[in-house]
Parts: sequence; C-alpha cells; structure tokens
Amino acid sequence: NEVQEILGLPSLAMVPQSRLKGSEADDGSSRGPELLKDPRSPFAESFRALRTSMRLSSTSRQSKVIAVSSCQPAEGKSTISINLAAVLAQGGKKVALVDTDMRRPSVYKKLGLEGGKGLSEVLTGYHSLDEVIQTHETLTTLDIIPSGTVPPLPADLLASDEMAKVVQQLRDRYDYVVLDTPPV
Repeated sequence: NEVQEILGLPSLAMVPQSRLKGSEADDGSSRGPELLKDPRSPFAESFRALRTSMRLSSTSRQSKVIAVSSCQPAEGKSTISINLAAVLAQGGKKVALVDTDMRRPSVYKKLGLEGGKGLSEVLTGYHSLDEVIQTHETLTTLDIIPSGTVPPLPADLLASDEMAKVVQQLRDRYDYVVLDTPPV
C-alpha cells in the first residue's frame, strides 16, 4: 500500500513468498520456474493473476519491456523475473528473459542452463544475439539470454548504445521482454 501511495499507481498483484529458500532454490532438484512445479500453489496463482492484471491494465497493455529490480540483493527479483516470464509464455506469448545482473548472475543457474556466453558477449561484439539465446526446455515460447561472462565495468555496458539496440531488437522479436536487473 505504501508503494501505491508513493507512486500513485495501482498494484497489479501480490506475490506470496516462494517456498524455495536459499540453497534449496539453487540445487538441481529445484531448477526452473516454481509455478511449473506446483501449478495450484498460491505462488503460481499469484502470477496468473499478475498476467491477467497486466492484460487488463491500460498502462501494462502497451508495455513490452518489463524491468524487475529490488532495493537489495537476495530479495527475490530473479525468482519474480523467471516466474513472470514463464507465466507470460504459458499464456501463449513469445517471451525473452534477459539476465542483466552481470555482477551476480543467477537466472542461468536457477534454470539449469549454460552460463558461459550471454548478454555481455553480445554487448562487446563477441557473439550475436542469436548465438546466446537458449530456449526453455518445456516452455518453447520462452527464450533466455544469460548475463554471460562478468565484465570489468558492467554498468558501462548496460548504459551503452549497444544495450539500447539489443533491447530494440528484442522488442521487435518478442511479445514481452523481461529484464532481471541488478538491485538498485
């Protein structure tokens, strides 16, 4: 409620805390979007409610790029990003999930993907976007772009003209682009 008052914007959904904690979320048995593991859970239902709210909200209907951040590390932004991208893909949309947290990347670990090459290699010109995209094994309309190798100055890469070009390319190719960003 405080956030709604400060921003003057409505809340689209309330997401309960994930049942996966700390190392449980990072071990092999817990990989992937939690909403796929327990589709009837309140956690999964909250993401379906968020998807519906986004479709009905006049502000959200025009938004193709969604940045997910947090105030501090370890507040669940990657969990939110992954599950938001998954629920949008479940709704039949073509979705790109991009891990832009180059200092502490976690999307590829949480999804059990290769993390070697990704966004940082695209931004520095070592690989093309197509060379780093990985498609989710069961949600075939969900493509993931890991953060890639940790660069010396990640903030400079993310603020570059090349990043703006990559985001525009993704906007043109996907219904939604979900950016898992570093904490503020």
